[in-house]
Amino acid sequence: MTQETLDSSDNAVDYTTNYKFDLAGNRLEKKVDQGSNNTIDQFFAYAYDANDRLLTESLDNGMDSIIDQMTTYGWGASNLGTQQTSKTVHDQASNLDTSRVTYAYDLQGRMEVVTTETLLTGGSVTRREKVTFDFDDTGIRVSALQEIDATADGTFETRTLTEYLIDPQSFTGYQQVLTETMKNADTGEIQKVIDYTIGQDLIAQTTTGYVNGVPQAPATLTFGYDGHGSTRV
Repeated sequence: MTQETLDSSDNAVDYTTNYKFDLAGNRLEKKVDQGSNNTIDQFFAYAYDANDRLLTESLDNGMDSIIDQMTTYGWGASNLGTQQTSKTVHDQASNLDTSRVTYAYDLQGRMEVVTTETLLTGGSVTRREKVTFDFDDTGIRVSALQEIDATADGTFETRTLTEYLIDPQSFTGYQQVLTETMKNADTGEIQKVIDYTIGQDLIAQTTTGYVNGVPQAPATLTFGYDGHGSTRV
């Protein structure tokens, strides 16, 4: 895709985006014309290493040839080869990082911990979120623990554990989640349960919210597909 244009009844949300790629299919440029008025409002440029790994993404607001934001991607070795280890967003005007994401892997090369930090203009961390994944003996992810330190004071005020019931041999030919159970990681109190009905595709999902441990009225979504397998209804 080299161009995407939205023309709606509300001209305020119209836009035209143009893309440029190298011979390997890596995106080199993205130009956003908000309002489709032939004025470039945002210009993104991308750089890669010799192995086609994304290294930097720069943002120039207003096409004034001044980079406003630089996102840097870090890579490191694991038991599965080279995997992404970090993503850092840097504000060029203040010369300070504004956010930082780090990735850690287990001995089998599976993503184990993702830590996201939001930083103030002064460079201090203001919010920290950590997600820890657990796997069974076959390598299937069976849980995710989300911990939020809203003030970055070293204490996680919110800890939510999501446990996955997996069918490793479904009719889709892939491992499929049958049930997601979200609970307070400290008290064990259930907060939400999502049940999936799987045939050769996802047939339906039913979400049941809980209040003080008591299940509420469930809501069910049923999916209809076209001949290409895309959801249409």
